[in-house]
Amino acid sequence: MKLIKITQLLLAQYLIVCLVLAFFYQGGNLFDSQNTSYIIHQNYLSDLGRTKYFSGANNPLWFVYSITLILVGLATALFFRITANKTMSNHKWTVKILGTISGIGYIGIALSPVDVWFKQHIIFGQIAYFSFFFAGLALQVLMDRKNFRQIYKWIFVLNILLFAFLALSLFGPHSSEGVWALQIKTIAQKIMVFAQLSISLVVLYQLLLKNIKI
Repeated sequence: MKLIKITQLLLAQYLIVCLVLAFFYQGGNLFDSQNTSYIIHQNYLSDLGRTKYFSGANNPLWFVYSITLILVGLATALFFRITANKTMSNHKWTVKILGTISGIGYIGIALSPVDVWFKQHIIFGQIAYFSFFFAGLALQVLMDRKNFRQIYKWIFVLNILLFAFLALSLFGPHSSEGVWALQIKTIAQKIMVFAQLSISLVVLYQLLLKNIKI
């Protein structure tokens, strides 16, 4: 029960920290380097972790984003460990391994700021997102649906949203194609991240309620 609460805290802190960092962000975006505010439909979340703004000025808070994303990586691995232990009897290792790989991917994103190690940043991002999706898919297929029906439904919804996001990232427009493309990609990213975090929190809360009843 204590581990569930810790994992919830690690996930929730990311949303709070990102809101604070976005408030102080002054770095512009891909098509407007002189803009002094964070634009939700033109800035990626990773822009908060740039060591330098698009204008070339230093970002004094970049490391805060890295720290909060490292915590998300840890929480991701814990999330799949907890859900596998609580809702599955066989093949738990599959979900745990994939969840751990996803967590490592998020830590890799945190340690490779997009303006410094762009290629590595993208690779770690793909590792994090795809591993999370396949961990969720394995969890959905292998979990005890009879005793965890509500959790199964939430995981199913999350997997659909993640699939749509991954399809967009593979076959959708590139951000550099225009402002319209940047808007599509940044909005999709935020929907995916919000869904990932919020549904994970809901699933953990439902597991917590089951523990209380027992």
